Amino acid sequence: MAARVDGSPNTASAPTLASVVVLRIAEFTRKPVTEQVRLKERLDALVTFAIRPVPAAARIVLDAPEGVAVVVLDGPGVALELAKRSQFAAEGLRLCIGVNHGPVMSALDAHRGPGLIGDGLTAGVTLSNAAKPGRFVASRSFREALKASDPRRVRELGTAGTYTDAQLRAHELFALDWRPAFARRLRLIVYSTLMVAAIIGAGFTARLARLALEPPPVLPASSTFKSRPAELCSSTARCEARALRSPRSRSTPAPTRSRSATVRTRRSVWN
Repeated sequence: MAARVDGSPNTASAPTLASVVVLRIAEFTRKPVTEQVRLKERLDALVTFAIRPVPAAARIVLDAPEGVAVVVLDGPGVALELAKRSQFAAEGLRLCIGVNHGPVMSALDAHRGPGLIGDGLTAGVTLSNAAKPGRFVASRSFREALKASDPRRVRELGTAGTYTDAQLRAHELFALDWRPAFARRLRLIVYSTLMVAAIIGAGFTARLARLALEPPPVLPASSTFKSRPAELCSSTARCEARALRSPRSRSTPAPTRSRSATVRTRRSVWN
């Protein structure tokens, strides 16, 4: 389906308010044809990834100048998440993202076939021209629609100046501001750390209290050791010393026979 952002259709339906995310490749028309084919394939894969969480009945994917336009019928919050996923996945791809909220309508042209037209698409393409590669900008109408549907998420969009288009119309720009999300995540990490520390401290305190209330362990009678009386120890020591001094405890050397006795014995045998 081809997106038509200008011209007058032969037949058109009643306009519907929707959020529009336009993904434009910077300087796409200046690239060689082979490079354009490669970039278009990468953009198609990126769009397939970005629109996956959105129900098929709540989105319409259209061809747009130098890129793709996605019309989201499920609310500004869904369109914001789609734009963020596209920005994160566009590594190495000079992608300019414009997000708008406005009227769109289906149209049928005798030469181009069915498509969508409306100020929502026209302003979305203009915002993609105002965005720098790797960034995405949103219009005030989109910010107001996001504020009406989810007031807490409007803090994610901060002011980013103004942009004047070829028709000399000024557009107030808003860009993704990471500070509120970072502060919210930091608070969550701090609260989680304090909660874990409190749980560990409570368990340690309960353990100490339980140990303080328990009586000291009592050893059984069979495992107790009794000391020997001093008189018994002294008498035993005296007995051991007396045994060491007695002649019986000493080893008696073997008797030796003299040389003369040996000689006499031999002589008597010979005689």
